[in-house]
Amino acid sequence: MSNATSLQVYVDEFDRYMLKAKAFKLEDEKIFDHILNHLTLIIYLLKDNSYSTKREFYYSDKELFEYKQENSDEALEHIALLLYCCKDCLPVYADNRGKVVGELQFEYGGLEIDCRKTDLLGHPIPLRVDCMTKMTKREALFILLVESVATLVSLHSAGFEQRFPCIIVAGSGVPDVCSRKLVRKLSLDLKLPVLALVDGDLYGFRILTIYNKGSQKMAYDSENLTTPNIYWLGVRPCDADHYDIPSGCIKQLSPTELKSVKSLMAKPFMKNHPD
Repeated sequence: MSNATSLQVYVDEFDRYMLKAKAFKLEDEKIFDHILNHLTLIIYLLKDNSYSTKREFYYSDKELFEYKQENSDEALEHIALLLYCCKDCLPVYADNRGKVVGELQFEYGGLEIDCRKTDLLGHPIPLRVDCMTKMTKREALFILLVESVATLVSLHSAGFEQRFPCIIVAGSGVPDVCSRKLVRKLSLDLKLPVLALVDGDLYGFRILTIYNKGSQKMAYDSENLTTPNIYWLGVRPCDADHYDIPSGCIKQLSPTELKSVKSLMAKPFMKNHPD
């Protein structure tokens, strides 16, 4: 079975990564054992109407997965491909989830959630974003997407969303599936513009492209995970010259980072949309 890079293609018409074809080829019997182990757990969880974390799936048999979390995670990716469903449909979730705060109300699990009345850390993004109902944007004028929960806490503690009515969403660095699905749902259902405040470096730009173009690894579910028309806020690399920022304030790229930049510049969406 394969979700190989050769099958993960950028489609300019949709402006996101997609899976060109599905290929099921068991080249290693270990992979089959990994999949069988997880399918057994998934069936048990579905019968019990319960959920488990990706970490717990790995700990179900660490020896089987050769003491590598990535082997367990890869088996879940294969199962999603095999069942032709998004990973969010499986009774498994990642431990790290983003937060949301601001002018948003919704119902989830029979409870009414008011994101204006949260603690300093904001409200955890629901595990089942698709089950959020009766969403209202209150006085929100836009969605502010930030890199980290730390940034959300800083803005929230300063009362940013009160001075500038908005909904602030934060992923945990590289965005998890729930954060990506929520941004898309808020943008489409509430018809609000999305402004992304990310660092003007390679890491920040990668995060922005994952929300906007999708990731190659999850190309099979890009339709549910990407948000078009995200506007980039914050300092950009080109601003260094425009604002005469002293060279001593600018970190030089390491050889590894420079290699990553060249790889990023070669991406189809960079060639098709150089601006």
